[in-house]
Formats: sequence, structure tokens, C-alpha cells
Amino acid sequence: MSQISWLQAEWFSRSGCLVVVLGIWSSIGVVFHEKIISRRANWIRNKELRQLKARLLDDSEIALGIDQVNADHDQRLSLAIQDLRLSIGVLEMSLLISGTLVWGFGDLIVQAIPL
Repeated sequence: MSQISWLQAEWFSRSGCLVVVLGIWSSIGVVFHEKIISRRANWIRNKELRQLKARLLDDSEIALGIDQVNADHDQRLSLAIQDLRLSIGVLEMSLLISGTLVWGFGDLIVQAIPL
């Protein structure tokens, strides 16, 4: 093994590994956020369906109402997940790309800087 002391080139390179790990953890967090958004949207849909059935409408009006509630649910859910993936996806990709570059070439960058 090479000699590793504080503030030598290897430490900067190793910090890239930590940035990559942060990027992976943030992508795992997206899965949990998607599940929370999905459950929240399902709860809202179920509440709207209960309110629709409590209005004592005839069968054709209830069927139309159910279709409208389901369409609203699908649109609300897809927009929320799309916003989440876009906002967090940029962060994940920037962490993974920059971390990989530092991990792979960090020691070369530090050695190229004249001190």
C-alpha cells in the first residue's frame, strides 16, 4: 500500500468515493419518496370516492364520477412523480458524475496543481 498521510493526493481521490456513495443514497431516497407520494395520492383518491358515494347519486352519475376521480388521480400522481424525479435526478447524476471523476482522477488533479 502507498503511504497515506493527511492532505496527500490519495485523500482527495478517496473523497470521490464518498460523493458517489451520497449519490447512491439519494437515489435510494427517491424510491421512498415515490412510495410516500403514491400512498398520499391513493388516500386522496379513496377520500374522493367515499365522498362521491355518500352523495346518493344514481349509478350512471357515480360511474362518471369514479372515472373522473381515477383520471384526476392518475394525472396528479404522474405529475408529482415526474417533478420528484426531475428535481432529485439532477442532483443524483451530478453527485455520481463528479464523485466518479474525483475518485478516478483526483490524485492526478492534486499532483498537477503546483504548491
